[in-house]
Amino acid sequence: PAAGSWARYEVVDPPAERPRVTELRLSVPRVEDVDGEPQAWFQLEAFSAGERLYALALRVPSLDFLSSPGEGVPVSRYVLFPPDGSALEFVDRNTGAALLPRFGLFEHALPHAAGGERVFFREGTYLGRTLRLEESGTGASLLPVDEARRLELDPDVLIGTSRHSRDDGTGQKRRLRGARADYRYVDLTESDYARMMEAGLNVFRVPSHHLSHVIEEPVFFLVLDGFQNRPEILYRSNFLGAVMYMDEPAARLLNQRELADATTPGEAAATITRVTRDRYEGSDRYGRRHLDRLLRDAGYDFGCEVLQGDYPVWEAVASSAWYEFEAGIPGWCYEGRFQPTKFAELIREHLGVEFPADPEACLAFHFAFFTGAARHFDRRWGISVYGQMDAQAADLAFPRAYDAGATYFWLWTSDRSHHVPFERQLELVRELRDYRERHPRHAGARDLTNGAEVAIALPWGYLGPEAWLPVPGGSQDGRLWGSDDLALDAKTAGGATYRKVLQQAVREAVRRWEENVRFDFIFLRPGEKATGYERVYRVLETAEIVEESGLRRF
Repeated sequence: PAAGSWARYEVVDPPAERPRVTELRLSVPRVEDVDGEPQAWFQLEAFSAGERLYALALRVPSLDFLSSPGEGVPVSRYVLFPPDGSALEFVDRNTGAALLPRFGLFEHALPHAAGGERVFFREGTYLGRTLRLEESGTGASLLPVDEARRLELDPDVLIGTSRHSRDDGTGQKRRLRGARADYRYVDLTESDYARMMEAGLNVFRVPSHHLSHVIEEPVFFLVLDGFQNRPEILYRSNFLGAVMYMDEPAARLLNQRELADATTPGEAAATITRVTRDRYEGSDRYGRRHLDRLLRDAGYDFGCEVLQGDYPVWEAVASSAWYEFEAGIPGWCYEGRFQPTKFAELIREHLGVEFPADPEACLAFHFAFFTGAARHFDRRWGISVYGQMDAQAADLAFPRAYDAGATYFWLWTSDRSHHVPFERQLELVRELRDYRERHPRHAGARDLTNGAEVAIALPWGYLGPEAWLPVPGGSQDGRLWGSDDLALDAKTAGGATYRKVLQQAVREAVRRWEENVRFDFIFLRPGEKATGYERVYRVLETAEIVEESGLRRF
């Protein structure tokens, strides 16, 4: 349509409760030249009984998305006009392009013509309701897009903490009647949020009464309540949803002895995969349907199921990443409690392998599980710092993960020794902020994640030694998956012991570390081949290692 064209639609049978859009006005108020090509401003204004609920403005090269549901087009600018507060323009900090909402803008949240008509159509749909053209004309004007507050967000580096509270700065309290020492926690204040954002945190899980501190800032937010007065919530590009993470599927099954009856590693791994997938598909607090349930409980009907698909497992078992990714979870973040000297001592004691008592080596060993799994399944990964982590390892963890392609950089707040004191959190995040300024990523997170030259392949179903060593996150009893049949000195299907197989994998990792060669750990089924690596060292259940040139015995 010509610039200035507009059309007004009645929403037939609008939802009885929220968002209760009764009228929709679509327009193309302006066409602009962008790098020698024409682009149109498409504008949507949603009304309820004559009162505007919200409006959107998108600058696009075509309006084809209105005639083909789910078919998107490039968007160079995206501006939201909420019912209150500032107009906001959402921008991807890395590309300078528009950052779009995560909840199906083209699939569900924009109108579509019925029967393949083009703009302006006579009949269509919006949020599951029928649209009927009432009138059309010319003379539409563009809303004040250039007055919008510009929010530059970074979806590739997500830095957050687990709570909306902090310690009060007085340290851990004395033990009382045998209880473990803990901190005193207080709610975050507006000034605390300001300090956190200045330091570099950009992900906040907030209660609704804290939402005003973050909703118009260049940060992402998650919220569980207060949706009643937010009809525009799905159009906010900084809204991540309701679920920040799925908590410890592998660690919980291990701790609760749910896998103690497993007779093979594959049997246990299949259970982890099934349980993770079931949780992810559910509507409880860790499921991707949880947001939809909360919105419906708040009275909303958006005409579709609102799925929150993009969040990670937050996990204590490093080598379970492979199986949890296989379940379909899109992200994975490790609960970092690295103690390099103790880890090296335990590797030497239990496997007889001289492992470097060095934070860099400890980090590289664990990161190999994360990057190997993320690379294979094309997913995102990350690292968090817990209070038990060695101080030198904590100083290195975020920068090294950043260099290796991580997306999640999280900190744990609360729970005694798990807690990272507030001032220490700010210190670690500032160090990452400053490191990023000195070392900007010249490759994308995916390319950095895929940077290993070598893979060390264990049989599918195995866990790395970190899972059974007596370290935080380990089972502490020398059994894979906590099963008597999988004790370290039990025999594998190939006749070797599990201890010998894992010993070979760790020795291979130490060799690669000493050669300054980056490596991944991967888990392969019989006959499955790894691709994309220069060399693959496959550790068999006979405790032999097969590499590209054939069989090598130790």
